[in-house]
Order: sequence, then structure tokens, then C-alpha cells
Amino acid sequence: YYLLTKDIKYLGYIESVEDMNISTIHSMAKKILQGYSSQLGLGKDFNIITGDFKREQLLHANLNEFIKNNKKFTEEIDITMFLLGKRLHSFMDKLDNKNVDIVSDYETLKFGADTKGLFDDLIEVVRKTQSEMNDYCMTNNSVCLGDLIRKLKVLYRKLKEKGVSVKQKIDFLFVDEFQDTDDIQINLISCFKEIFGFKLFVVGDVKQCIYRFRGAEVKAFDTLASEISEDIKTLSLNKNYRTDIMLMDKLNDVF
Repeated sequence: YYLLTKDIKYLGYIESVEDMNISTIHSMAKKILQGYSSQLGLGKDFNIITGDFKREQLLHANLNEFIKNNKKFTEEIDITMFLLGKRLHSFMDKLDNKNVDIVSDYETLKFGADTKGLFDDLIEVVRKTQSEMNDYCMTNNSVCLGDLIRKLKVLYRKLKEKGVSVKQKIDFLFVDEFQDTDDIQINLISCFKEIFGFKLFVVGDVKQCIYRFRGAEVKAFDTLASEISEDIKTLSLNKNYRTDIMLMDKLNDVF
């Protein structure tokens, strides 16, 4: 653009590229957490771990202890303990995918009616396991990959409660593929916009929402509009340069 226009503002744009940080939302979460890690009781050099093996160990230990203290439990269910353990582990993974904190958010979670009187007991096993996993991570100055977004929620509450002034400067935040963000991520973007005061630009296409399994919803843009109090300017791309018109006609009939 500078070669075409000779406008020096484009040279300024080129120089400002060095100040940009391009990352996934989890990588950005890590950078923010590192800047305020002391607020969470962590060292700045905390490690990111998967934690799968350790959490599975804790889960099996807690499940075995529960069964030992409730001997009639095995008579009331029709699956093996091995399969039950796998299902509980899968359940915890799904909570991670949707950024749900079963320890601190338990009172607000609704799992439906417990028809057999067994589900609440198993939920307590899951809660105890996650609580012990949290303690393990804190002791070892670590954060589980699936816990990064949840840690951001905790950090936001602490920054608001203590009125901590921000050290990191964020002028603009650009979020690509916004249709694949979930409600918790959208809420955090709104919360941190309040703290950092950055200008926000999001881009996406609801017809390309492919992360429903991770909590993404096609109403992401509407959710953002409800979260942010200020006026939002919407720009729409009305031309598609990469899809044949016959395919688009068929697609638009469906969605």
C-alpha cells in the first residue's frame, strides 16, 4: 500500500506489526495469567500440563473409596466399575471442553433430577477429584490445559474485587472465527474489555460453526451484543468469492 499510495501512515502500520501478538485463545489466556499469576497463588513460570493421567489416578482412588464405603452401590447399577470410571472421566473431559468449574460453580449447575438417588453421589466423587487435582496443580505450580479459561474467570473476579491496576497494555483485540467461541469465552472477552479497555473486533460466519461439541453456539454474535453495553457496529460481507453460486443457493435454502 505504501508503494502504491506513498502514504507514510502505512509505514507506521508496518512498524506496529512487531507489537502484535497472534495466538490461540488458550495461549492468550496463559499470557494474561502469567502477568497476574501472584493473584492466583502461582509463580510467573507456572507449567501447563494435560493432567489427564494424574486426574484419572485420583478419580479411580476416590471411586474405589466411595464403593468401599457404600457396598450396596454396586448392586444398584448395571455397569462394571471399569466402565463407570471411564464414563466419569469422559464426563470430566466434557466439563473441561465447556469450561465448567464443578468445584466453585456447583451451586449454579443443574444436572436434572436424580431418579435413582445415585447421580448426586457420583457428582460428589467428581467434585472431590477435581478439588484434589486443583490442590495438586497449586502445589506443583502448574495449570491444566483444560483449566486455563476457568483460571481467567477466577482472575477477573480477583482483579475486580481488589481493584488491581492492569500492567499489560492491550489496545486492540481481534478475534477470528468468532462463531466458534462459547458463552464463557464471550463473557470473559467482555469482562477483560472492561478491565483493559481495548477496542474489540470480531469476525466470523455462523454457517461455519463447527465446535458445538466444545460449547460453541450459532448465537455467539447475539450473545456478545448482550454482554457489551456500548453500541456495536456490524459490517456484513455480502459477496462470496470462493463458493459456486449453485452450491450457495442450495445451502441458503437450508441455512
